[in-house]
Amino acid sequence: MGQETSAALIVDSAAASNDVSVVRGIRRLLVTAVLASLICSWTIVASKGGCVTETGTCYDMQLRVSPLLFIGFAVIVFLALGRIINRNLDPFAAARVLDRAGLVVKIVALVAIVVAQVWFFAIPTDGFGQSGWVVISPFPFGSVDVEFSTAE
Repeated sequence: MGQETSAALIVDSAAASNDVSVVRGIRRLLVTAVLASLICSWTIVASKGGCVTETGTCYDMQLRVSPLLFIGFAVIVFLALGRIINRNLDPFAAARVLDRAGLVVKIVALVAIVVAQVWFFAIPTDGFGQSGWVVISPFPFGSVDVEFSTAE
């Protein structure tokens, strides 16, 4: 009788440690998503401007992070959690799903930073504001605000 109880405790403690590892994986994914959001909001920021002397018009362009990026991070987290819950995955498969979701968040954040910055600084400013200008922003990653004013 004593051996059965100790064997049950060993099995229960192993199951508990597996559950703890899943909770740690969820916590790691959430921290990764929050840190990626903070890093993106700090790095997807830029501005440039100038004046066109022929027209007397000055422009100021500002890059900021798109709210869709944060929604994308949340969707990745919820899809990973939904997959774990709906498929009733064992702890090892759940850890694999959480690790892959964390990797996807990191890759999306890195791509967003690079694409938004390169796209913004590749916007040509020669003759800006002379004949109707269209600025196409790096839509899912950042948005560009353009303000015009008269040169004084």
